[in-house]
Amino acid sequence: MRSDLADANSQLMKIKEAERRKEIEEVKKIEAFAQKRETLENMKKEREEKRMREMKEAEEQERVRQGRAEVVRREVEAVSYTHLTLPTNREV
Repeated sequence: MRSDLADANSQLMKIKEAERRKEIEEVKKIEAFAQKRETLENMKKEREEKRMREMKEAEEQERVRQGRAEVVRREVEAVSYTHLTLPTNREV
């Protein structure tokens, strides 16, 4: 009888130890999943920040380009060349 109880107790302890190992493995899997998820979220955030920086840079470049174009438009004005014409035979 005592040996039966000892055997049953030993089996119960083995079962509890196996369950504890399974729980530890599940916790490890959950932690690994959480770490991967955090990594992905950080990558997503970095990609979005990079995209926003690139958009701002493109907008700034466009403003600079438009500013240069405006300067060129202001500098290019119609010029009268009538004072530069050569005298004709009549005037000589």
